[in-house]
Amino acid sequence: MRNIVIVGASKGLGNSMIDGLGKKEDTFFLISRTKPMNLDLQADYKKIWIQADLSNLDSIETILQAIAKTPIDIVIYNAGIWEKTNFEEVTPTEIVSIINVNLTSVILLTQKLIGNIRSGRLKKIIFIGSTCGLENEGSDAIVYNATKFGIRGVTHALREYLRKDLISVSCISPGSIASDIPFSDGAETALKKHSNERMPVADIISIINVILDSSVATCIKEIHVPALKDTDL
Repeated sequence: MRNIVIVGASKGLGNSMIDGLGKKEDTFFLISRTKPMNLDLQADYKKIWIQADLSNLDSIETILQAIAKTPIDIVIYNAGIWEKTNFEEVTPTEIVSIINVNLTSVILLTQKLIGNIRSGRLKKIIFIGSTCGLENEGSDAIVYNATKFGIRGVTHALREYLRKDLISVSCISPGSIASDIPFSDGAETALKKHSNERMPVADIISIINVILDSSVATCIKEIHVPALKDTDL
């Protein structure tokens, strides 16, 4: 029985994590602006939706009130948005929103949940970054890339801060994911639709499970997972 927080759980990879990671009697706290796609599907684990728009930092308090003093075993921060126009056309409001969702909320929420994680059993924190946060990646999404570089910085510094508590902090930086094909549809469906150019969500979930299954003595710092056909690295 595990208490798991997934931030960014409405669709795509975050939503697939629920099916891919869920075990009997687990409890998921699912944080997202819109309702998770599989929230109402029957399962032998519990799903609690916390509606929160992380572009508004006041939503952190809503999340904290819902979780309260519950011991947390696993926190996975998957939320991420990016600029949809040329950099010179991105508005200041959009820039602030991207930074709030992708980076500022990571820092604020993790800071406030440290006590819950200390009292949990597994003590795992996983940040989902991106190959866009790696050196020489080639993308020109300025704000998004900056936040994904920042996620790696938070990971490494937070690991040092929490080392004494035996809390593991890891960053997974994936490349092209077939996030439009849910875990329940199977890896072959994703491979077929995208002609083997995008990774099935099941591959990332398998990597997450490796981290979750590792002992408290193990430190998995960073995992870079480009798709084989990602040639911009």
